[in-house]
Amino acid sequence: MGAAMALFLSSCLFGPRSLDEAAELADRRQEWREAGIRNYSFTQTLSGCFCPPDATQPMRIRVRDGRVVEVRSVETTSLLNVAEGHTVEQLFDKIQTAIAGEADHMAVDYAPDLGYPRRISVSDNVPDSGSTWTITDFAAEGDRNKEY
Repeated sequence: MGAAMALFLSSCLFGPRSLDEAAELADRRQEWREAGIRNYSFTQTLSGCFCPPDATQPMRIRVRDGRVVEVRSVETTSLLNVAEGHTVEQLFDKIQTAIAGEADHMAVDYAPDLGYPRRISVSDNVPDSGSTWTITDFAAEGDRNKEY
């Protein structure tokens, strides 16, 4: 779906406050898709929530053909449940869900070269309700074995 169509659909689904966020998301998602990266790895850290320690530890995530295939603790290198990891597309989905739900606060920092989200911060007006996902050490693997 083109960016223009995504923006049109976004205007139907989201309130006026989130139109800019929806347009930015559509543009960045398109950048990511055009890059064509299906094999990559990155470090993901979740903070700001009352989550179990396994969920908040830094983890190295490997994605192959658009699917999480391995999640390891950065600190211990032990294998973790792959359900703890996210693909870039799943991170885009988190942003879309936050926009549609009209979170009270949302801030996203996107990588300027490939469009993937580097930091997603979402919260409501409920004390201690926020979560922040931080993506670092991104590396495309295979033909594009380069760290971003």
